[in-house]
Amino acid sequence: MPKPVPDGRVAVAWRVVPIAFALLLGGNVLALVILGRLGGQAEGERLRMVWQAPCAAQAEPVMRERGTSLGLGDPRWSVEDEQITLVATMPGLEDDRSAVPALLARPGLLEVRLGDQVLATHRDLASARLELDDAGMPVTQLTLQPEVGQRVADAVEAAQDSELVFILDGEELARRPNTIRVVDHQLKVIAGEGTTRVRMRRATDRAILLDHGALDCAPALRSVDPASASE
Repeated sequence: MPKPVPDGRVAVAWRVVPIAFALLLGGNVLALVILGRLGGQAEGERLRMVWQAPCAAQAEPVMRERGTSLGLGDPRWSVEDEQITLVATMPGLEDDRSAVPALLARPGLLEVRLGDQVLATHRDLASARLELDDAGMPVTQLTLQPEVGQRVADAVEAAQDSELVFILDGEELARRPNTIRVVDHQLKVIAGEGTTRVRMRRATDRAILLDHGALDCAPALRSVDPASASE
């Protein structure tokens, strides 16, 4: 069975993938222990980010949860009218200023399709987690609500020559052949092409987006600036 990565931080996954992958060649367990121990260490610059959103009151709690999963340091959130403000210490990656605000504010709308039929959406998820498959490669594992999971399993069983298509915010993520049975209401979304580091980051981003619910609107980023000394 695949072994789940502990509720790790995307910052950690992005930084330690080369080490983790080398360890994975010798065994998944040791790599997972290291990932868990290094969690939550934000080492980047402290930024002040401001978004404009008509759904600010609804969006802020979801964005806050995403920020927690990212491992942002000492995050301070505030909402005023249609404006959301976050002051936090970043993970410490080269693209923090663009990647972090984009991930926090992405809608997160998921569809699981079989042909023209939508079998499940983000509303039907019980959880989304970063995992490592049997080959030690990162995947995003979606666990559906039992009733929906059974419906998807039945549809897959009845259409063995077809495939499931995963769509996130209008973008196709992956395809899953229906020759693979649905077990325990779970679907694995492969991370696609690229280096192990790229795949780990991609799979982690998807888990963060989908595990905390979707936004009712797409907040527009207004500014990203260094935080003041008092923040």
